Amino acid sequence: MGWQGWTVFLFATLVMFYVQRVYPFFHPGGDSDGNIFIARHILHLPGGAFISSHGPGMALFLILTGVVPFNTWKLMMAAYAAMSVAMPCLLYSTLRLYSKYGAFLAALIIIMSGIPYAYSRVDSYDHLFLFLEFFTFFLIARYFYDARQYAKYLYFIVILFATMNLVKPLAAFLLIVFFSIVFFLSEVTKKNLVKAMCCYFAIMGLWVVFDRGFSVSSYPEWNQPDNLLQRRFAETYYQPSHYLFTPQLLGKPVVSQQDGPASNALYQAIIEYVHLHKNDLVSSLRVADIPKQLPYSLFGKYAHDPESLVKTIFQFPNAFYFNFIRKVVKEKWGRSGDGLLYLVAVEHGNTGFLGMVNYLWHYPSKLLTGPVVSMGWRNLLAVFSFAPLREQADFNILVRPQSVLQSLVRPDFGPYSGEFYAALRFFAREIPVSWQNTNYVFNRFSDPEILYNAILNFKAEPVLAASDLKNKIQNGDMTIVEGWYYTNFLGIYGPVLSSELFRRVVGEIISVYPSALFLFADNFLKEAFSFRKVDISSSLLNYDYRYFSETSPINYSLRVNDFTNLGPQLSAQLQHEIYPDKHSRFIAAAYSFIHYVSPWFSWAALFFFSFAILGRARYFALFLIGAYGYFVAVMTVFGNFGSDRYSDMFLWIPLMIVMLGFSSIFPVWKILAQHFNFKK
Repeated sequence: MGWQGWTVFLFATLVMFYVQRVYPFFHPGGDSDGNIFIARHILHLPGGAFISSHGPGMALFLILTGVVPFNTWKLMMAAYAAMSVAMPCLLYSTLRLYSKYGAFLAALIIIMSGIPYAYSRVDSYDHLFLFLEFFTFFLIARYFYDARQYAKYLYFIVILFATMNLVKPLAAFLLIVFFSIVFFLSEVTKKNLVKAMCCYFAIMGLWVVFDRGFSVSSYPEWNQPDNLLQRRFAETYYQPSHYLFTPQLLGKPVVSQQDGPASNALYQAIIEYVHLHKNDLVSSLRVADIPKQLPYSLFGKYAHDPESLVKTIFQFPNAFYFNFIRKVVKEKWGRSGDGLLYLVAVEHGNTGFLGMVNYLWHYPSKLLTGPVVSMGWRNLLAVFSFAPLREQADFNILVRPQSVLQSLVRPDFGPYSGEFYAALRFFAREIPVSWQNTNYVFNRFSDPEILYNAILNFKAEPVLAASDLKNKIQNGDMTIVEGWYYTNFLGIYGPVLSSELFRRVVGEIISVYPSALFLFADNFLKEAFSFRKVDISSSLLNYDYRYFSETSPINYSLRVNDFTNLGPQLSAQLQHEIYPDKHSRFIAAAYSFIHYVSPWFSWAALFFFSFAILGRARYFALFLIGAYGYFVAVMTVFGNFGSDRYSDMFLWIPLMIVMLGFSSIFPVWKILAQHFNFKK
C-alpha cells in the first residue's frame, strides 16, 4: 500500500476518533423513524409499519447491527465509524490505479472535507448509502481498468447496486449508466453482460415478489387490507387512472357483474346493502369523521340514488369505498367474505403465477427500481407549487421573478389539475380532522373554504406579524400545507395513483407554460456550479446538523416523539441536549469552506474530463461523468433543491474526474507529440 496509503488510513482514523469523541450520536426523526418502523414490521415487533416510500435496506441494517432487536446503538456506531475510515481508503485505492500521488491528494481532500464523517453520528441511511457508493465505485474502477482480470467483479458490482437500491432506489439509474458503458467494452462478452443483468433483475424480482405477497405499501394508507386475500382484491380494486372528482377522467369499472360469479355476487351484495341502509347514508355527516368513514360527497349525496352509489364505488376506487366493501362482505358472509374477495381477484387474473405476470406487466419498472413508490413526482410538483417563493431567491438566472409571482399550479390547466384541486377542497371540507387544531398554521383557519382559497391563491408576501396572520398562509408555511395534502393523498388515493396524478399535473403545467422548464435550468446552474445561494450554516441547521453551527443548542428533551417512536431504551441512550462548542465550530469551518469552493471542482472536472477521456481511465471517467450528471438531474428535477443532502457528490465525483484527467495529461501529450512529431 505504500506510505501514502498508510498515511491516508492513519489520518482517516485519527479524524474518526476525534469526531466520535466530540460529537454525540443523535436520531433526527422523520425518515429515520420510518426505517425503525420497517425493521419492527419485518421482525413482527410492536410499533412496526411498512412505509411505501422507503426501501428495506436501512431497516435490515438496523436489524443486523442490533438496533431494533436488542435496543442498542453501539454496534451501529461502531459500523458507521469503520465506514468513515473505509471511505477515504477506498477512494485512495480507486485512484491509485491511475495516479499514486493524485490518489493521495484526493484522499486527503476528502478527509478534510468532512464528507466521510458528516453523517457518521446520525441515525440515517445517508452514511450507509455513501459507503456503498464508495465501495461500488472502487470495484467499478478496477473492472474498467482490466475487464478481463477482474471479470468476476461484474457480478459483485451488480449485487452492490442491488444492495444500494434497497437503501435508496436512485441507485438503479446509476446501474443503467454503468451497463451503458460496459456494453461497448470489447473485453466483455455479451453473454456475461446478460448474466449480470439477469442477476440484478433476479434480486429485484425476489424483492418485488416479497413486497407483493407481504406488504401493503402500494395501497392507500387508510383502511389497508388485513390479509393476503384482501391484498389480492385490493390489487384488483385499485387500478391506475381511476380518479375521484373529474368526470372527464372516468375510468372503466374495476369490477362489474359480467366479470364472473364472484364479481356478480359482490356487486349484488353491495346493491342489497345500500338499499337496506340508505337511511344511514342520509344521516352521513357532511364533514367526515374518519372513524365513521362516511364523507358526504362519497356517500350522503347518493342517499336517494343507491344505484349510482354502487356504480361509483367501482368506478372511483378509494380507501373509503374499499373499507365499505369489506364491511358489506363481513356483515353478509362473516369470515368467509374474504374468500369471496379473493375469488373476485381470481376472475380478474390477479392471483398465482398469472397474477404476478399481470402485476409486472402493469409495473415493469419495479424490476429496475424495486417496489418502492418514488416520491420524485411529489418533489417535482413542489417545484411549481413553491414557485412564488422564488421571487425572493437569489439564484434566478433564466427565470424572471415577476413570472412566478403566483403559483404555477392552477385548477383550469386541465382535467388532472382540476382533479388535484378538487381533492384539496375535499380534504379541507370533508376531512377536517386532518387539519383542524393540528398545528400553528391550520389553527389560523376555521372555515375550510377560506383554507382552500388560501392554498389556491398562495403567493410570496412580506413577513407578517402574528396578529395579521389570521386566514393567511405565510411563505414558510407552504411546507406544512404541502405535507398535509400529500398525507391525505397517500391515505385516500394511495402512493401509486398519487404519483401518477402529480406527474400528469406537471405535464399540464409545462404544456401551458413551457418556459417553466427554465426553473430546472436555474436549479441545475445552482446545484452544479454554485453553492453561494445557500448559506451552509443555515442549510445544515435545517437538516439537524446544528452541532456544526455556533448559534443554539439542540434540545431533544422537547421532542416527545423520540420517546414514543424509539421506545424508552433507545431514547435513553441519546444525549438530549447538544451544545455547540469549539470543536463544532472547527468542523463547521472546514465543512463550510470545502462546500463553498466545491463549484470550482465542478468547473475543473469539465476541463480535465477532456484529458481523462483520452487516457487509460476513459471508461471510468465516462461512468463518473454519467453519475455526476445523473445526480445533478436528481437534485434539479426531483430533489429538494437548496439542500446539501446530496451536494457531497458534487465534490467527490468531480474530484475523481480531476485526478483522472490530471494523471492523463502527460501520457496524452506524449502520444500527441509522437503522432504530430512536436519535437521536430
